[in-house]
Amino acid sequence: MKIILSIIGRYRLLIILGLFGVWALIDPVWKELASSWPFFLEGLYTTAIYSVTGVVLGLVFGGLLASLRLAGGPLGFIGGFIVVATQAVPPLFIISAAYLVSPEVLPFRVTPATAAVVALTLIGGSYYCEALRSAIAGVERLQIEAAEITGLSRRTILLRIILPQALISCVPALGAISIVVFKLSTLLYPLGITDFFRTTVLVNNRVVAPWQCYALIAGFYYVMSDVLQWVINRISARIAGNSPLEHENQSAKVAVS
Repeated sequence: MKIILSIIGRYRLLIILGLFGVWALIDPVWKELASSWPFFLEGLYTTAIYSVTGVVLGLVFGGLLASLRLAGGPLGFIGGFIVVATQAVPPLFIISAAYLVSPEVLPFRVTPATAAVVALTLIGGSYYCEALRSAIAGVERLQIEAAEITGLSRRTILLRIILPQALISCVPALGAISIVVFKLSTLLYPLGITDFFRTTVLVNNRVVAPWQCYALIAGFYYVMSDVLQWVINRISARIAGNSPLEHENQSAKVAVS
């Protein structure tokens, strides 16, 4: 039984794609859905654009927030307030508020695309901040003190000692947060943004095939999340100096324990 489960786990993506392929062959509804492929491609493009933008800007903003929190004092309070306030409310609230509230506090109207990017950056940045802050705080103080004794500048200590170790340790956490940001694109529909999720829902309204359409949505996000997790594991294994298989085994042991 364990061998069967191991095989299923290792080849799960191929199994899922194969099941979808068989379903497409025996169900004529999929042919009708296939005629909407230009809309699906447009939705995929939109999802990719907002996901990549949210991850990149979120990392930058998260790094800034982490710097503020580690600085302490008033700056640390400001950074902590932004993080706590962002994580305390639903993401959909932030996305809607970024577009609906902005005209009340800004002299110009924000476009839906800008509001979406700002919201994803704010949400992702708050979680990236905590991952980066924890990783930086986890670097042994003795190493920093030893570097200070040798006369190294704070900038050199940060770039040569603290950041390399912190980034290595927080790659899995940053990857997991990036997958969450990727899924957050499904919440952009109040702004009129048609990502893959919204596109599939609109196609379903036309062809009325809920089983097929929502199975397509679930399959797409599962496969993409699994692929992204595989990439993250490869990067983590390469940085740590282990083989990908060893890294996956170690991750599994940690999860079990």
